[in-house]
Amino acid sequence: MLENMSKNNGIPAPAQGDLTVDKYFKLIETYATALGVDLENEYIKVKFISGLLPEDKIRAIRFGIKRPIKEIVEHLKAITTRPTDIQKYRLGHFDQGNDSVMEYFRKLIECSESVNYGDEYLRSLFLRGLTHDNQIEARICGLKLPLEELVEKLSMIEDIRKMECGV
Repeated sequence: MLENMSKNNGIPAPAQGDLTVDKYFKLIETYATALGVDLENEYIKVKFISGLLPEDKIRAIRFGIKRPIKEIVEHLKAITTRPTDIQKYRLGHFDQGNDSVMEYFRKLIECSESVNYGDEYLRSLFLRGLTHDNQIEARICGLKLPLEELVEKLSMIEDIRKMECGV
């Protein structure tokens, strides 16, 4: 039966990717509904487990993948520990990632308001968390500039680079 479903449904199974376990599970529920099968269907369970991120997959295996899927999801939700922006800020592990300079700075300011470590910590964390290219640009622009001015210059440079690439 599992073989039959995978060949005939034509609907690709979702994967967790950047989603939380809860959001991923909602996709799996939708997937099961689209296939017209129950959540406890073996095929759905296999697709759910195989689509989990490696660390969540390990947690599910430790918990027991023969258990009902809803129990597995509740267990994963209870133990998933992805740090929030504020937790990353407090630990000094806050970085730009795919955010624009302005968006990254805005998030940093929001986090700093809840903790109040001071301007020098904010500056240090901002500079450390920039992408490698933006760290170089910050050095070229001048690390001693007032932070708001530096952010503005980096943002303008970023906008120019995006226009060059056609993004």
